[in-house]
Amino acid sequence: MTDNIITNDTKVVPKNIVEYKKINSDYQIPLIYDRPFKAVCKTYKEFINKILIELLDVNPKSIEASYFVDAELPLEQHSSKKMITDLLLHVEDNFFIDVEAYSSFSAGNVIKGTNYAFRIVISEEVDGKNYKKLRLIQVNFIRGKYDADCNYLTEGFAMRSNRTNKVMKYTPEFVFVYLENVEEIAYNETRNWLYRALKMLVSSSIQETKMLAGDDPILSKVAFFMKNYSNQYSNLMYVNEQEEQEKVYNTDMALAAETGENKGRVEGRLEEKQKMVENLLNFGDSIEKISAVSGLSIEEVQKIKDSLEK
Repeated sequence: MTDNIITNDTKVVPKNIVEYKKINSDYQIPLIYDRPFKAVCKTYKEFINKILIELLDVNPKSIEASYFVDAELPLEQHSSKKMITDLLLHVEDNFFIDVEAYSSFSAGNVIKGTNYAFRIVISEEVDGKNYKKLRLIQVNFIRGKYDADCNYLTEGFAMRSNRTNKVMKYTPEFVFVYLENVEEIAYNETRNWLYRALKMLVSSSIQETKMLAGDDPILSKVAFFMKNYSNQYSNLMYVNEQEEQEKVYNTDMALAAETGENKGRVEGRLEEKQKMVENLLNFGDSIEKISAVSGLSIEEVQKIKDSLEK
């Protein structure tokens, strides 16, 4: 693999980051990736709490008293599950914040995130027709941005009436944080902590992350965690496979499905996907997680696992 896929202001990282790490010990897996993002937020809850406090107009005491909801359900319940996100904060009685992180902006990510949000709302169904008066905010951290002309850090969306402009009851609010535009607050002293925290989300350098953290107790813990996290082979492999799946496989499969062309290439991608699943199984990942990353169904992943155990 020789193509380049990970870029920022200072460096270009080869697609095979396992090999790249061998020649560049300073390389760090960007925190914006799904697995490290969730691991850091759940390990150092004060990190995500403070970010949300500075981004959203919510009571700091409520955020600090929030707790994570374990929204991952056991395998036998997947056919009827209502919540599939796994970084959900319960803030107050009827107030939740769903946090999502994406290494790239795509229509698929937007649709998937929207689906997550409405499933959470549906989960609050009381008796088949009535719902709790739930307030749900979904915060999406995205390394890219909506379009080339977008030059602001955050953007909010909600379902509103064309006539009254009122937000429709029971529907979620969406906040997109375009990390590519974090320089918008670079010289705002009151938002210096937020600037450094958001820059850390996309940094691919151990030294840069350490510099951004400075002496701040929260950020220093995150920087130390990511240094150790990025030195583990299994984590590097996971990102390699995730990038391959997200950047190449989905595009080729969608194109082939629409045109009926590139049959050989699609078959090759299917072989690559099976190999990815085998690797993740060997690293001990759950069937549910592998299904979410690979795009294969629970049943397909189980078949691959069964074939390896024969």
